Amino acid sequence: MSLSSENSLPNVNERAGSESPSLRWIDNSNAKNAVLVALSAFYALVLTIFALVMELSHLLSGTGKRPNHLKDFVFGMYMYGMSIIFFLYLYAVLLLNPRWYKTVAKVKSLLSFQKSSSESDITCDGASTTAATIHRRVTHDSPSAGSLFLRLGSVVFGVIGIVYYSFSVFLCFNDDECESVTAVLDIGATVFVFTQMHFVFCNWKISITGAHFVARLGTMHLVSVNLWTWIRYVLKEESIMEREIREIFMPKYFNFSHHDGSGEEVGRAPISHGSSHDERCEGAECVLGSLAELMYTSIVEYSLIGAAVMFTVWKNVDHVRVPTVYVKRKHQIRVDCSKTTTGLFLGLAFLAGTFTSMAVFYGYTLLHQSHTAAYVFGITDIIQYVTAMLGCVYALWTMRQLRYHDRPQSSNVKSQELLDKILLSLGMIGELIYSVAGLVGLTGEKPWEALTFVLLLVHITRLAQVGLQSCLIYIASKLRIQGDHELRTSQPGKQAITFLLIANIAMFLMNLFESEKAGVSETIVNFYGKKSWVFLVRSFSPLTIFYRFHSSVCLGEVWKNVYSWKG
Repeated sequence: MSLSSENSLPNVNERAGSESPSLRWIDNSNAKNAVLVALSAFYALVLTIFALVMELSHLLSGTGKRPNHLKDFVFGMYMYGMSIIFFLYLYAVLLLNPRWYKTVAKVKSLLSFQKSSSESDITCDGASTTAATIHRRVTHDSPSAGSLFLRLGSVVFGVIGIVYYSFSVFLCFNDDECESVTAVLDIGATVFVFTQMHFVFCNWKISITGAHFVARLGTMHLVSVNLWTWIRYVLKEESIMEREIREIFMPKYFNFSHHDGSGEEVGRAPISHGSSHDERCEGAECVLGSLAELMYTSIVEYSLIGAAVMFTVWKNVDHVRVPTVYVKRKHQIRVDCSKTTTGLFLGLAFLAGTFTSMAVFYGYTLLHQSHTAAYVFGITDIIQYVTAMLGCVYALWTMRQLRYHDRPQSSNVKSQELLDKILLSLGMIGELIYSVAGLVGLTGEKPWEALTFVLLLVHITRLAQVGLQSCLIYIASKLRIQGDHELRTSQPGKQAITFLLIANIAMFLMNLFESEKAGVSETIVNFYGKKSWVFLVRSFSPLTIFYRFHSSVCLGEVWKNVYSWKG
């Protein structure tokens, strides 16, 4: 009995040994692919947390001017340097046109003094044909990583970022106190922003079919660089805003302490006030003034778009698994501009009213009538939100005639819609926190005045308009004319969508103006009472700006797709 069992054991082990190679996960391509995906995501997470800790350490250190330590230089050069190297790899290896293979082959033949030109031509032609089909490890047949309007926004914000970084380099070269480390990092940031801007605009449907590990690691590195940039400039905006709010609250504290007669408190106030003066500005901020905050906001928006697009590119790696003929990217776009005149001119009137309100606000501010300027700012906001709400209601009412699009969508459309929903939800969360925090701050233990009611009405109408517009975008993205000739002729709701698109651009500019000037004016800040509430409300200003920008992007997609005859 024991002999038979002993004799049977080797047979079992032999069978297990013969079958084990096919069962091992390391021999399974899908398992290895999943591990590589997880490793690249973990790599980006570690870099992002490292960046967050480093930037928070500078903010919490209490020093007025940001120090440039060796670790900051090494980390910054690693982030920008690896990003630029990856872009060079993309352009020089993966995106290289097959015609270059023929050129390289000809150069090789000339250098090696080959006389048989006919044989070399045949070889080169064969090489170029093979390169066009096999050697190209990318294709532009993947789900879209961003709509046209989103990519145009990235170009606008990217150009503003390049101007800021280039101007910072110029100032650093002309300032004896500026360290060369700062200039090198700004040059790296300039190259990174420009290269990524070009890549995002030109390769929005790219799918990398070769060198998967390098592609996944590289795209996740780009995601972490964008998140680092986003964190860095959000915290920069926070520090500037905290300084501005402290300058508003500090004189009151100083006067109160002086009136109270406490020698200890009187001694503290001038010291704190003096330190505020010493840390007033840094680098380009000293020259650009309030324009620096606008540029910071643009860099924040650019990095948010860049992170979202690069994450989509990371998801699209190896999306096209079956080798196919290389698909070129499209260079043309057709847009039907019929049935838009009324909405266009109403939107332009809305935009003109917004610019007029900004001019009036600045006029009253220069005349030192800050209370009247605050009224102008608040009433303009209320009129904007009420008008936009009416536009949303009219759009929903007229678009009731359209058809619900229940056909199976392509992966391209699904991916783009998912990206738009994520970005819109992110901006909407910022809008909701901004408005709710403002309402709670205004309903504190302060005497109620007329401006208090105006600011309350601003937040209430803002909440209502954001909710209504988000519902409109979500519903309208599911509607189509679906081959109906009558709907193609009437195009119900297109005028309203055109108006709302321009209105959101106007409100985007108004929110930029609000974050840069009006929202931190002393009159408005005083009505929120505590400094902590003001800080909470103003902290979400970049997300409110992004909500208006991305609402314009989504409305542009609705305007383009809902009334498309092919759709």
